[in-house]
Amino acid sequence: MSIEITTTAEIRAALDLGGPLIQTTTVRGGRRYLLSHLEDTPAVPSVTSIVDGAMRNYGLERWRQQWIERGLEARLGQQLTAEAVEEVLGAASTEASASAELGSEVHTIIDALLRGEEIDYRPALEPAVQAWLRWRRAHMDWSYLGSEVGVWTLDYAGTVDALFGSADGSEMYIVDWKTSSGIYDSACLQLAAYAHALETMMAADSPYYLGVRVRGQVVRICAEYPRINGERDRTQAKQFDGRVEYAWVAPEQWYPVFKSALDLSVGKRQRIKKEMLK
Repeated sequence: MSIEITTTAEIRAALDLGGPLIQTTTVRGGRRYLLSHLEDTPAVPSVTSIVDGAMRNYGLERWRQQWIERGLEARLGQQLTAEAVEEVLGAASTEASASAELGSEVHTIIDALLRGEEIDYRPALEPAVQAWLRWRRAHMDWSYLGSEVGVWTLDYAGTVDALFGSADGSEMYIVDWKTSSGIYDSACLQLAAYAHALETMMAADSPYYLGVRVRGQVVRICAEYPRINGERDRTQAKQFDGRVEYAWVAPEQWYPVFKSALDLSVGKRQRIKKEMLK
């Protein structure tokens, strides 16, 4: 019998509407949320698990294939040992881990800046900080409401990077920080799901917030690999260049797409009854 090792974290609910949520993550990356404030503490899948399970990421597949091709080309004429094969197949995962660590580092800095705290960071991250400050100055009228807060429905839950409110109180903004190579559909689906969840939470638990519109925005702190003869040198770390871009996410446009992914996720969990023809 195999034992699934998990880690847990307590996530404060957005606007303190319900919660806390108990986030569980397996070593394989599966993530669920326990809704501790509800009777029997139901468990629901994470938004990212639903999106990742429903969407085939052709760009990611091609990126991994290119890593394998480059690794094999570099070893043409050589005998492929088990260690060499493992290195070739694991190169993409190594880069992905480095990118994830970089993203986490930038998230930590942004959270500290939003809370008005001083934080030390590597000089190489100064362009990223300056890029984010440019974004914040452009949205100075937004009031900061919290970071790493949970949103939930009875079907799914997730953790929001940052939550803001408009100056007149008529809108709330769910913001997702990215250091990826672009702004992708998956981020739009996630933010639409988060926005729908927050609106559902407000309607159910806090009449004060009724009528508040929730919108999403993906903010990318731009980073690229150094180039040698026009080609990206992926053996070096990504470098931030001071640019920042963002995209608005309209829940009314993207949530129906996420709902299809949610329905597919539910359908895939159904048992298939099979019978052998005699």
